Amino acid sequence: TFLGGTGLVLAFISVAWLGYLDYQNKVRNGTGHVPLALYGWAAGFCVIWGVVVFLIKPVMDEGLSIGNFAFGWYLGALGSASMIALRRHRSTSLKRPTRSDHLSSSLLAIINLTAVTLLAGAFAIGTVVSVQPLFMAAEAIVPVILGLYIMNEIKNMSFWQGVAVVVGIAGLEAIVLGF
Repeated sequence: TFLGGTGLVLAFISVAWLGYLDYQNKVRNGTGHVPLALYGWAAGFCVIWGVVVFLIKPVMDEGLSIGNFAFGWYLGALGSASMIALRRHRSTSLKRPTRSDHLSSSLLAIINLTAVTLLAGAFAIGTVVSVQPLFMAAEAIVPVILGLYIMNEIKNMSFWQGVAVVVGIAGLEAIVLGF
């Protein structure tokens, strides 16, 4: 729809604008804090999740149970984590996890398992076109709000960065309303 397409354009403009503002800040006074590589990682993340979301619905339509889906999801994550752990000895920057690290990781694992289970359940009963825009907007807007207010990043933002964030949130809302 027109509204959804407008939202995509606004969201893209917001990301490009924030990147430009950060680059200008770095050029002017060397205080840019977002490495350019982060935008590449974010793009890669979007592509990977786009493929995953595209594949979830057909898998759920084939009758795969939510439990089996979550088990397969985490088996894949365990394989990835194992590869990282095998390479760990090459890096000096990794430290041995503390008890607090293990507790935090366990809590995050439970939250993530709940999210993946809810995602699979939503795709099992709804269409991708109706469900995915809601997830996409929540995955973008909630961390921004948490960062701004809980992590207090709003204090370090310029007026124009704030405007760019508002444009991005408006774009995401337009995407949700447009689909």
